[in-house]
Amino acid sequence: MTYPDGAKGYLKRKYRKNNIVVEFMVKVLVVAGIVIGVIIFTLIILFVNSVKKDLPPKSDSIKTQKEYYDAVGTHLEEKYGKKFIVNPKGTDGGGGPIPFSQGCYTMTYEAYAEEDPNFIFFVDVIPKSIENNNISEIRDNYCWKFLKKKLKNNIKENLEVNLSEDYKLLINLSNGVTFENYLNSDSIMEDYFRSNSLKPIIYIYVFTIESGEDLEVKTEQYMSLFLNEIKAKSKSVKIKFTYYAIQNREDFEAINVMKEEKSNLMLYRNNIEATFKPIKYIKKEKKIELVIDTDDL
Repeated sequence: MTYPDGAKGYLKRKYRKNNIVVEFMVKVLVVAGIVIGVIIFTLIILFVNSVKKDLPPKSDSIKTQKEYYDAVGTHLEEKYGKKFIVNPKGTDGGGGPIPFSQGCYTMTYEAYAEEDPNFIFFVDVIPKSIENNNISEIRDNYCWKFLKKKLKNNIKENLEVNLSEDYKLLINLSNGVTFENYLNSDSIMEDYFRSNSLKPIIYIYVFTIESGEDLEVKTEQYMSLFLNEIKAKSKSVKIKFTYYAIQNREDFEAINVMKEEKSNLMLYRNNIEATFKPIKYIKKEKKIELVIDTDDL
């Protein structure tokens, strides 16, 4: 087949036809790109709006934290009948300070009685749910001050029969434990261990510069009897007793019971640990270890 303008004209017409096809394909791709872009943009907007809807407005978050802080002070004063100082910087479940809580987890605050700034303790503010920041319950462990004193008095009465003045008694509570609100300064020891929902873990440590087989046997016999008496009268508790011998007098004297016990109940314990030599860094030999647990009943 021949064309009037020859092969050259044929190539021009073919080239023009191909250009039309390419231009059409480009337009299709451009339109498709615009449509996909609009869909993606729309999805992003919908997602952002959904997330914003689930978060309380910033002003509500500030209001929530202010309410929590005020509620802590009111709770403590009404429960114990004295003035308390509350650190307004609380922490969430992750343990980090959050100046503006967004509200989903238990908030924990540090506090101390105005008359006794050396005893710092925890207060937990528990919301109703992740979606509802209204307060469900407030619990504290200020009453640990009284339980610890009762434990120490009971233990010392018997230990001092066998041990000389060269021993130190340290009692700590497991981190983060708060107690039921029925407890107060007048509660007897067994009241602390009858909760259905809370199980405190208590650590009792004796450090001595003088040790020997006879002394260790007598100490173990007494502590075993004492702990099992508590267990028999309790519903929910775990107590671990450890007896250490320390050979180095300088290390023994370096043990600061007050600061060790204080740091155990502080949210920002690094602030105080820098001021003394923590026991974990002191060389010691474990001689006795006893554990009672009401779960074993």
